[in-house]
Amino acid sequence: MNWNDEQLEDAGLDKKKVESIVRRLNKLGREMDSMGLSIYGASGSGNLIHVSHPTHNDSMNCKPDYDSVIAYIDGSGTWDGGDW
Repeated sequence: MNWNDEQLEDAGLDKKKVESIVRRLNKLGREMDSMGLSIYGASGSGNLIHVSHPTHNDSMNCKPDYDSVIAYIDGSGTWDGGDW
């Protein structure tokens, strides 16, 4: 945990619940890695991607490859990061 108890409390977060989420995400991350899967986090959406089909099909022009998405991960807006 990077935040101390006071920071978690100030944010209204239950430490045990956060620790549980971290453990489960770490376990899923290891499982996904062993299968060559990753989540491409976009603005409000998560996309399950496999190493055999990258998110961009043209490294020179960075053209997005929307067909690379195996499945959409419903996070109700919890995914954030880069975007196409």
